[in-house]
Amino acid sequence: MELENLQLKNITLYKVEIEGLPSIIERKDTFKVILKITNNSSVIFRRVKINVDCPYMLGIDEENVKISKIEPYQTEEVVFNFIAVHGGRDFLKFNITITELFDRRVQTMQTILSVKGKGLYRGDNHTHSTRSDGQNNNSVFDNAVRVRDTRALSWITPTDHCYINTQDCDEINKVYDDFVAFPNSGEYGAIGRKFVRGSYPDGKIGEHGLQYNVNFVNNKLIDGRVWQNVVDETINQGGLFYIAHPFAPTIWWDFDEAYNLEHATGIEVWQGDFHPLDTPNRMAFDLWDKMNSVGKKMNGIANSDGHFLHRTGHPFIMAKMDSLTRENIHEALKNGHFYGSNGVHISFTINGKENNEVVYIKETGKARFAIRIYDTSPILNIKILKNTVKKNPTESIIFKEYNFNEEINDFFEEFTEDISPNDFYRLEVITKEGTIGPGAFLGDYYGLGFGFTNPIYIEKSSKEHQTTENPLETIEKNIKYTKSSYPYVCYDGILELIE
Repeated sequence: MELENLQLKNITLYKVEIEGLPSIIERKDTFKVILKITNNSSVIFRRVKINVDCPYMLGIDEENVKISKIEPYQTEEVVFNFIAVHGGRDFLKFNITITELFDRRVQTMQTILSVKGKGLYRGDNHTHSTRSDGQNNNSVFDNAVRVRDTRALSWITPTDHCYINTQDCDEINKVYDDFVAFPNSGEYGAIGRKFVRGSYPDGKIGEHGLQYNVNFVNNKLIDGRVWQNVVDETINQGGLFYIAHPFAPTIWWDFDEAYNLEHATGIEVWQGDFHPLDTPNRMAFDLWDKMNSVGKKMNGIANSDGHFLHRTGHPFIMAKMDSLTRENIHEALKNGHFYGSNGVHISFTINGKENNEVVYIKETGKARFAIRIYDTSPILNIKILKNTVKKNPTESIIFKEYNFNEEINDFFEEFTEDISPNDFYRLEVITKEGTIGPGAFLGDYYGLGFGFTNPIYIEKSSKEHQTTENPLETIEKNIKYTKSSYPYVCYDGILELIE
């Protein structure tokens, strides 16, 4: 692993070295990293500040360290203890300030670390290359390298129009052991005035759909063919079907046509042309809520739809997996155990259940809600949205809302509330800046950080009401949390995993 060179005006005055970074990290591993700062000047360095921006998969004993002074031509060392709490891939950054250089701007050294094992992995599942209409000579391999090396993603899904990128994915997967190109997927959508069935207004080029894990993407225009045929064809192959950008300005779906689909896996509620707060994606969120309010249980996904190299890899989803494999990516896209983001980390649970999971209750009663949000950018707003499964489609309402004045970037709250069968809840969060991409390339909300969860469903069952106890309350040691909310113990400098 190579660290970026420290870009400093006075680079000759000191040197920074990092030792101890493992080349392979497995979940549960502990390791020490030594940061060495050498003063190559004749001036005493005082008030040297070091901040570690720790990857979301790792725990650390101390994030902020100060060195009182470094004598001329001497070296001081700082040891940081890490533990791999869960699997994933992210940036490790060392932010250093030396006030005696008369430049108090923070200088950063960074690299990307990968941890193998059960955890959270980033992926972009809607990208284009020159296999179809990629716009700047970006091959499938170019897109993979881009998102792996600059966005710290763990996988990418090529979805070129009516083309299966199997060979490209095979080549990529032979090169990397910490990154996957998910093959056998595509976007069912052709450029033209007529597609499948319907009469489209001027400027509209036909609906699109994302097909994952299929043997073929059918682009034959057959009289009488409707979108339900495409969905059924996809599911019968063992594949997954997502409605693509349902309200993009020139490629929108008719509301009723989308709403009446049966057995579709999900909806692309955040497509990277627009921010989730802009009208096209806001309408997609509304369609999603209404379809779920009649019991369809559709997954909501965030994708870049990147036709340009610099646009791939953001937004993305953070998926919960036992390990990074093709099979587990398929399972995550199927079961909805993920959230969408352009940088913010989200944990939202009800009685310990999260994205697209079910809380079973015998009747209306108390349940424990838990929210943990982290971003390096300040948090502006958090909303919990509530809806109920009924006969007729309904909009979600705000169940609970928090507003902030750019004061915090780490929020945690637990509370109990009554829940009832047939209700479902999801969460949205806005932060000041998207830390991995601007979240959009058009519209009024470019640059804002955003994240959303898949719903948590409440269903009636003869089972006993699930406990609302928090097992961590019984632990007396010093509990800390990763950015992604996983707990670990830091006790007298020793880091331990909480299983």
